[in-house]
Amino acid sequence: MSSRTGVVLAGGKSRRFGRPKAFETHEGSYFYERSEHALLPWTDQVVIQTSLELQPLFPGGKVYTDTEKWRGEGPLAGLYTAMKREESEHFILLPCDVPFLTSEVIGEMIVWKEENGITAPCALKGNGRLHPLISIWEAKDTEEINYLLEQGERSAHRVFLNLGGVSVEAAALKGVTGKHLCNVNTEDEYKKGSLL
Repeated sequence: MSSRTGVVLAGGKSRRFGRPKAFETHEGSYFYERSEHALLPWTDQVVIQTSLELQPLFPGGKVYTDTEKWRGEGPLAGLYTAMKREESEHFILLPCDVPFLTSEVIGEMIVWKEENGITAPCALKGNGRLHPLISIWEAKDTEEINYLLEQGERSAHRVFLNLGGVSVEAAALKGVTGKHLCNVNTEDEYKKGSLL
């Protein structure tokens, strides 16, 4: 069993952006690659969770689509699919649309979680809100996530809280700034984030 698996969510429809954000570039790398690179130093493997439409565009590696039962049901379904397919104790989740986030941020989160003895899901909080998709989840929560999906829950935020999730303030982590947490949904947001 690998200790940590990184999961990059790269299957969104990117309606506001106008084209798939996963394949937008920043400093010469696709957005999804930047999330992958942020995870690699801290995980035993990284999987890409995407849609049937986008799956053929990825060059290789472990590229998954949602289990048929939960296909198209959002980020929570993507997390659950990865958790069911990979044996790991911890799953570090990142969306593909945080191109300014670095591996140092992930490292600081892991250290904070371990130093504080947190065994519940852990997510970053900053820029005035919780970021449940910049988070670390536990294998032991897999079936509870499935149960909540069965109950019709699709909000990663609500599931995080339901599982007793603990947030860590970005300001409490060494070197983490608001720019790291910039979630890019539009070209304008990307331009603004680049100027920070």
